[in-house]
Amino acid sequence: MRINELGNAAQFQFIKSNYVETAHDTAHDTDHDTDHDTDHDIDMISKQEKKLLYALSESELSRQELFRELEISHRTTFNETYLRPAKKKGIVELTIPDKPQSKLQKYRLTAKGKRLLDSLEKK
Repeated sequence: MRINELGNAAQFQFIKSNYVETAHDTAHDTDHDTDHDTDHDIDMISKQEKKLLYALSESELSRQELFRELEISHRTTFNETYLRPAKKKGIVELTIPDKPQSKLQKYRLTAKGKRLLDSLEKK
């Protein structure tokens, strides 16, 4: 990029580079981006979402098992405060996504959720 000053204004010129990114560069950048994103995500999750991460840390759990683990009794509280925000952030997923109302439905951590949990445990 080249910047030309014109009195009180500036002109920006973007110059095409012949730089070729190697696989090493890409992997290196991706690792750093992932670490940074995880740190940022930790700051953005609520106390309830952290509790949900810890509850699902060992295995997949049904809704009833999560109610017991989280010590909650209201479905609305679970959906609005725990599940919906965690699903929206991509840290929890359904084991049977095509049948969300299935009596066999369970919840588990996504890869992102597992990374967040690992980061939380390191802090």
